[in-house]
Amino acid sequence: AEFEQRCPESKLLAHVSGRVLDAKGMPVQGARIEAVSRPDVSAVLSDNRGAYTIDVPVNAMEKVRLRVLKRNYSDGMTGVVVVAPGKTSYTAPDTVLSSPITIVTIDTVKRTVTGDWNSVSVDGSFEIRTVQSTYQIPAGALVHADGSPYQGELDVYLYEFTRGTVPESLVAIDTFDQVVGYAGDLMKSFGMPYIQFFTPEGEEIHVLS
Repeated sequence: AEFEQRCPESKLLAHVSGRVLDAKGMPVQGARIEAVSRPDVSAVLSDNRGAYTIDVPVNAMEKVRLRVLKRNYSDGMTGVVVVAPGKTSYTAPDTVLSSPITIVTIDTVKRTVTGDWNSVSVDGSFEIRTVQSTYQIPAGALVHADGSPYQGELDVYLYEFTRGTVPESLVAIDTFDQVVGYAGDLMKSFGMPYIQFFTPEGEEIHVLS
């Protein structure tokens, strides 16, 4: 306003591609990628390979900053600098998100699963492996709370609670305290698998009895 100057209107469309990975280098599916400086640009989601492409209107020499978000993960940031009007395709550095638990994403419709060691059978059943356990999820086994079948994308939360993976919250508990709630459930299942399923909207999905 002081110098009576305005930035020019965006005349370029930059195609920014990248990947979202977890701390182990595995792809994170369903992460939301937003253009920080362009709130009018629609956010995109990463696929089962952790890959995404977002189209952002830009000016030459503009820095495009991207925010990467997913439930129960740390937030991530990445970006690219649009160096010249003639270049429209850019690759952003990998974004690494961290989580205190192992999270795998499955899709019962597209029949995909993240993680190189996990697999989907022809009949639609899933096999998910951790260092300690192998989880076999039969086709059609996942349902809403009312028992109706669920189809679509799910985040699978895997809690491997052993001496080597004691949560910080348990370390602070006094031996005379009553251990209840989440911590109590973990104590009951020490050394055994603990698995949960959530939709991208946060609804917990159950296993058919």
